[in-house]
Amino acid sequence: MALLIPAFAGPPPRQSPETRLLARRLAADLDGDHLCWQSPTLTPAGMTPDFVMLHPRRGLLVLSVSDWRPSPAGGSTPPPEIEPTRRCADALAETLAGDASLTFSSGRLQGHPLLPWSWGVVLTDTTRAGFEAAGLGDTPDARHILCADELAGAVTAESFRDALWRLFPIAAFGNLTPARLDRIRWHLFPDIRLPAGAVLDPVQERLARAPGGHQVIVGGAGSGKTEILLRRAEWLARRHEKPVLVLCRNKVLARRLDHALRKRGVADKVHVGDFQAWCHRLLGDSQVGLPSGSANDPAYWARMVERAGKALDRGLIAGGRYAAVLIDDAQAFPPEWLRLATRMADPDSDTVLALFDRTWPMPDPAGLEQAGLRADVEILDRQYRCPRAILAFSTWMTGARAPAPTSVAPTLTLARLPSLREEVRHLGAELVAAHRAGMPWRDMAVLYRHYDPVGKTVHGLLRQAGLPLTWKDNIRFDERQDTIKLLPYTHCAGLEFRLVALPGLTMPDSGAPAPEDETRLLHLAITRARERLLAYGFTPRGPA
Repeated sequence: MALLIPAFAGPPPRQSPETRLLARRLAADLDGDHLCWQSPTLTPAGMTPDFVMLHPRRGLLVLSVSDWRPSPAGGSTPPPEIEPTRRCADALAETLAGDASLTFSSGRLQGHPLLPWSWGVVLTDTTRAGFEAAGLGDTPDARHILCADELAGAVTAESFRDALWRLFPIAAFGNLTPARLDRIRWHLFPDIRLPAGAVLDPVQERLARAPGGHQVIVGGAGSGKTEILLRRAEWLARRHEKPVLVLCRNKVLARRLDHALRKRGVADKVHVGDFQAWCHRLLGDSQVGLPSGSANDPAYWARMVERAGKALDRGLIAGGRYAAVLIDDAQAFPPEWLRLATRMADPDSDTVLALFDRTWPMPDPAGLEQAGLRADVEILDRQYRCPRAILAFSTWMTGARAPAPTSVAPTLTLARLPSLREEVRHLGAELVAAHRAGMPWRDMAVLYRHYDPVGKTVHGLLRQAGLPLTWKDNIRFDERQDTIKLLPYTHCAGLEFRLVALPGLTMPDSGAPAPEDETRLLHLAITRARERLLAYGFTPRGPA
């Protein structure tokens, strides 16, 4: 089955019934190596054809759907979709030909794209006999026409595939590597680009471009959950009049998301915040009033959510005010928080995305239903961020039955020093060396479990050494804040840095398991590192 992007979920795409039927057939009858985009906006071509297909051996195909019929009076002109579809395919080929990594470097095809490309127009209301009877069967473009009887339901899957690939004037050149397929997608869809020339993988892209409905996604550290949320927010903001709401539990993450969306030019259409600040503002803006008590009391927030829910029931707060509601770190939201947030989604679009961290228990279906989430759980299995040595260290530190890491350089530095102060001096020297080697300060972070003594000691000694340092409440993600970030484990969810230092690690000799929440927080902190981890002060674990 081909991967259809976006998938069929929630409200149907704005397509004719014939186009939607063709989409289902493409998904069902093409094999899993096919990528098929529905109504994609192609920046290189400046056009939006009905379908674009990509296959590692077959090549790139642009398809348009037409309800053209021959004129009963004779003298029919060709379908009007022919010329724009041809231009779109040629524009894409020209774009790919500008990338040396996607062209032949020698021979008679030097400078041409490494893959075949073609185009076609699907006539949903005209048979091949009708097309030829109109006197168009001998035209140069006739081979690019697919007629209704060639794609009808009675046609076998094999015949359907053969009809599609006969649109190509040239047979396959060879097999494109995954890296080259990603590079092609990088050119076709700039909105899925990631740093260093990477792109969202096709599954992540499909999730980011879902047309509507409820989504529940579960993934581990580095599986791309937050990137999916960012691209989904941008995708939706550009397609709806109402704003999009993005909520998380972590104030630092909220600032990071807001900064990323500002860079993508959609911050005016996306409201980002931590749940508590958003709920506080919701009551204030609606003039409902805040509950009595102190914000330092956990019961205060429970009363606030209860008050907001009752005001929503009575019509004092307008529900459905957002085109979509996207929730990061949803496992940190009690069901009543999730329920309040989901009620803010416009019932016409009914679009909600909830991202859960896989290190916590899987969401319970009954709990999801109680929270207003009506979706199957999609699990992200791949991990993109952390080098293998860092993952091995996290597995070992958090108590799983795994051998201690033996090969640590260059991604992992393990050090046991006589005191916390010596640990901090050592990590300070490592940070300076990394900076001299070209790493910006803003790509580094020091994470701690407790401020006293670890965070406090780091703050004091690194300041004393003259290193630029920003503590959690003052962290901004503007490139002008070129400083090392100092954060507790509880505030690092959804963040990543090229280099992470963890001073003051401890682990019991006895092998007794740590509390579950502590284990999860430790795994969270270790897996923030994208390139290098400095780990200090751990006690070696006994035999498993």
